[in-house]
Amino acid sequence: MPEVLQFDAESHTYTAGGRVVPSVTQLLGKYGVVDDTWFNPESRIRGRHVHTATQLIDEHRLDWGSIDPKIRAYVEAYKRFRREVDLTIDLIESASYDPKRWYAGTLDRTAWYHGNLILFDIKTGQKPPWVALQLAAYRNLLKIKEIHISGCFCLNLRGDGTYRFEQIPTIQIVQGWKEFEAITVVDRLGRKYNPKKD
Repeated sequence: MPEVLQFDAESHTYTAGGRVVPSVTQLLGKYGVVDDTWFNPESRIRGRHVHTATQLIDEHRLDWGSIDPKIRAYVEAYKRFRREVDLTIDLIESASYDPKRWYAGTLDRTAWYHGNLILFDIKTGQKPPWVALQLAAYRNLLKIKEIHISGCFCLNLRGDGTYRFEQIPTIQIVQGWKEFEAITVVDRLGRKYNPKKD
């Protein structure tokens, strides 16, 4: 039986059975898929705060008076999305891991959309070119739980209060999974043959 997954929010570290489990984004960054030159402390903080606010919206617990003016437009974009797009939120910020491939992640949302269960990721910047790998990795985590996803989407929240909700073609998700799974193989081999590294 798999060990229980633990998550330390402050260090953004997943562990299972006392061992660190790398996250989806950590693996993508470690092997050069994510170009972190576009990330800075401000954008990371913004993304974290926007994610928290959108979660509170979906849980009907958001105090609008507590919203920092710097992120308000992004949060209003999410509120507008929820008002204009007819879907029913299912899972919110759901963490899990793959004990075989040894990675973990926290998906943003699953939702019922036009009668189908979909997965979507929330971005406050442009849609990154590696989003298909990220969504494919999360889709696999759901598949392990026997939750089957009909489509994967990227929700881009913009600083002007608008949004873009875009489906990622299935062919890209399939290819993204092949590529992400290859990364997990290389990572496991590295830990097997050079356990002191990393």
